[in-house]
Amino acid sequence: MVRPVCAGRKHAAPTPRRARLCAAGAVLVLLLAGCGSSAPRSPARTTTATRAKKAKPPQVDFYAGLPLHGPRAAQGKAVLAGIELALAQHHQHAGSFLVKLVRMDDTALVRRRHHRASYMLSPLQTARNARRAAVDPAAVLYIGDLDSKATRVSLPVLNLAGIAQITPGSPYIGLTQAVKGATGPSEPQIYRPSGSDSLVRLIPDDLGQARAQLLAMQSLCLSHVIVISQSDQEDVALATLVAQYGKTYKLDVSPPQTKLPSKLSELATLVASFAHLSPNCFVLEGTPTSTFVALTNMLHASYPKVRIFGSASLCNSAWTDPKRGGVLAAVDSSLYCTNPILPLDQYSTASSFSRAYRAMYPGSKPTTYALYGYVAANLGLAAVRDLGPRGDDRSDVLATLIDNQAIELGRFGALRNGTPTLYAYGLWRVDPAKGTPELAQVIDLTRSP
Repeated sequence: MVRPVCAGRKHAAPTPRRARLCAAGAVLVLLLAGCGSSAPRSPARTTTATRAKKAKPPQVDFYAGLPLHGPRAAQGKAVLAGIELALAQHHQHAGSFLVKLVRMDDTALVRRRHHRASYMLSPLQTARNARRAAVDPAAVLYIGDLDSKATRVSLPVLNLAGIAQITPGSPYIGLTQAVKGATGPSEPQIYRPSGSDSLVRLIPDDLGQARAQLLAMQSLCLSHVIVISQSDQEDVALATLVAQYGKTYKLDVSPPQTKLPSKLSELATLVASFAHLSPNCFVLEGTPTSTFVALTNMLHASYPKVRIFGSASLCNSAWTDPKRGGVLAAVDSSLYCTNPILPLDQYSTASSFSRAYRAMYPGSKPTTYALYGYVAANLGLAAVRDLGPRGDDRSDVLATLIDNQAIELGRFGALRNGTPTLYAYGLWRVDPAKGTPELAQVIDLTRSP
């Protein structure tokens, strides 16, 4: 597992004096005394509803902005299930605070001409979700979004409002740091209008993925690499990082090809143009569109002995399984992909988490995304609890999460004062008999240059 990457100036952690004041405040007992005339009067009738109202604890709100429909619905719902498990274990409380979970979907039903209506990631809906949290005075934490595109929308809104955001995904490097040639000129400043960090990421960023791909290629004695990406900013940035860091790993990496033709005939011409470079490896950064599937088939047909690497977005059966519209079965043996989401049994907390998950959701199988949701919620609960009576102060919760945590998250990572302590990435190979990626190796990025 992994830990967050944050960049730039950080919030100051709570001072020891404030911590002592908070601890003292937590043990104060507020005595309520009634005052009145000396004349006897009948005691006021206390109803069950009145007693419940008086006993109601202060409340903080946790928001979850996740894809609950569309291609990533299973992952989003798994994260949500993990969050709900964590809250249930703590009886919906963090210290003296009642914790309310607000569930939100960052997808919307899109109707396109000549296509069936389908759910897709919606920047508009994501912005609405973020604004809803921002104006809620009880909001202290936002868990999400999974996709970098969504987080690029929600992060500046939440950052300006001073709300801590924990994402189980969103690896785009421009969210947290600037890399010349790979990120935009105003990144990451555009995502932190407050001037301080507010994003905690639970997986490695795309620099980690680029290093994982290069390490894997180096271990396979590959030397001449061609990088091809789709035109989205996230994919171009990842391709650029692979090209920039190639020399560090003693690999000859060509400048990334980021403009793909839409016609198959033009795509075939592009594939043929690579012959003079004598490649022994192709790296594809993008999503499993029909064009990328066709490109993969063409690359294998023209260069049958060449290895083909795919990014995390391609590391699924939509790219690898012909029954689901993926590549031809003959191509599978040449495919590799990198993904930070390791099988659940690779994490040291998997056993206890799985038991708790199955107890709450009988008949359901826990996944790594559920574990990430569970971890994110527990980080938030711990921050609110440890702040005592200041647990509803979103600025203190943010400072605690960004600056003041030293929490082991399992075998593959830790949060320690916002500084990376361990990176791990999975290298996956495709089983031709099944058409699905299977973990082949865990790459320890702390050993890379």
